[in-house]
Amino acid sequence: MQCLPLSMVGSVLRVALFDLSTSPAFEQSTTDHFHSAPLSFWIVLMSCRSHFFTFLLLVFVGGTFPSSGDAEEWKLLWKHNNHSTAYSDPALVEGVIYVGSEDHHFYALHAKDHQVIWSFPTQGQIHGEPLVTQEHVYFESDDRKLYKLHRDSGKLAWSFEIEPSGSVRHDYVFFNKTSSKPAVKDGKVYFGTGNHRAYCLNDADGTLLWSFQAADRIRTDPVFHDGNVYFVSFGPVLYAINAETGTQTWKKKLKPRNFHEGMVLNSPVLFEDMIMMGFRNGNLQCFDTKFGDLLWSLYYGGSWVDAMGLVVDDKLYVGSSDACIVRCIDVRTGRIHWERSVGGRTFGQPAAWKDKVIFGRSGALPGNSNLESGIVALNTSDGKIVQEIKLPLPQQEGPFTPFGVLGDPVVEDGILCFADEEGNLYAYQLNPS
Repeated sequence: MQCLPLSMVGSVLRVALFDLSTSPAFEQSTTDHFHSAPLSFWIVLMSCRSHFFTFLLLVFVGGTFPSSGDAEEWKLLWKHNNHSTAYSDPALVEGVIYVGSEDHHFYALHAKDHQVIWSFPTQGQIHGEPLVTQEHVYFESDDRKLYKLHRDSGKLAWSFEIEPSGSVRHDYVFFNKTSSKPAVKDGKVYFGTGNHRAYCLNDADGTLLWSFQAADRIRTDPVFHDGNVYFVSFGPVLYAINAETGTQTWKKKLKPRNFHEGMVLNSPVLFEDMIMMGFRNGNLQCFDTKFGDLLWSLYYGGSWVDAMGLVVDDKLYVGSSDACIVRCIDVRTGRIHWERSVGGRTFGQPAAWKDKVIFGRSGALPGNSNLESGIVALNTSDGKIVQEIKLPLPQQEGPFTPFGVLGDPVVEDGILCFADEEGNLYAYQLNPS
C-alpha cells in the first residue's frame, strides 16, 4: 500500500482520530485503547504508517508545538567537555556532582564551577548512575566490578568482582547504555548485572551474601517492599526476591513480540504496594507487589516507554521515545491527567523542582534531525512548557549517532545538572522565584 502524501495526512488523520476519540475504547486506561478503534482509523494508519509517530504529534497537539509562554530565566553556570567521551547519569548531593565516564574514571566535581575534588580510575567504561550515601559512593563499571568509595576522599573502601559469564556489552544502536544503580538497605548492597545475575553483598566488606540467576541481563535498579527486592531482566521478567535469602518469591513473565521489546532499561517505580514500569512494546503497566497481578495498563501507540517514571503527590510523570510525549498519570487508577508533546524522545527519569518536572530530550542521526535536543521543563499542574534548553545537533559519525540528553537530569538547591551524548556536562542555575 502506498503512503499518503504528507500534505494530506494531517487532515485525514484528524477525521479518523476524531472517530477514535469519541469511541468508548478511547476512554479506557488499558491496553484496549485501540482494540475497538473505528475502521477509519486503521485504514488511515496503515496508509501512512511510515510517518506514524510524526502524525500522532500533529494530530494530538493540533499541528503546533505547545507554546512555552513566559519562560523562566535559567543561567548556564558552566559546560565541561570530557574529551568527547560520554558521562554516566550524574548524582548531585550537597553541592557535589558524582559522575562516571567512558574514559574509565569516576569523578567528584564542585557543582558551582566543575573543579575536580577527586577522581578514581577503573579499567572499564562507567555508564550507570551512582548511589551516594552519607559517607560512601557506589557504582558499577564495565571492568566487571562494583566499587564502594569513600565519599570525602575518593579512596577505595572495597570492590567486588562480578562473575565473568554472560554479557556486559552496551549496545548504542538499541540505546542499551546503562547499568544497574546499586541500592543499600539494612547493611546490604543490592545490584543487577549484565551476566544475568542479581547480587547481594555485605556492605561492611563487600563479601557475597547471595546471588540470583535471572533469565537475562539486569540493567534496572532494585526496589524494595515488604521483605522483597524487585528486579527486572531482559525478556522481560519481573522478579520478586526475598531480600534476606535470595530465593524467588514470584516472577512475572511478559511476552514481547520481538527482541527489542524484551530489552528493559527503565527501572521500576515503587509506590505503596504497586510497581510501575514501561516496556518497549508501548505499554506502561502497574503491578501489585504481593503476587505481580496487573492493576492497570496504558498504551503509548507502539512507542517505547524506556523512561523511568517519577511519582510526585500521587502523580506519575513518564515520557516516551518515538511518540515524544510526556504524561501525568494517576498512580492508583492509571487515568491520564494530561499529556504533552515535548518535541524529542525522553529516555531518562525526570527531576522534580518546585511545581515542575524536568526531562531530558534526545534523538539519533540519521532520521531524527527534526527532534528537539536538550532539556524541557513542564508545570506539574497542566503540562505547560515553561522552559527549554535546546542543544545543537552533532555532526553525524557513522551510521548511528545518538544526540541530546538520554539520561536523567538532577536538581539540588536550584542547580540543574545533566550530561549529553557528546561528552558534555552542564550546570544551570534555575530561577530562584
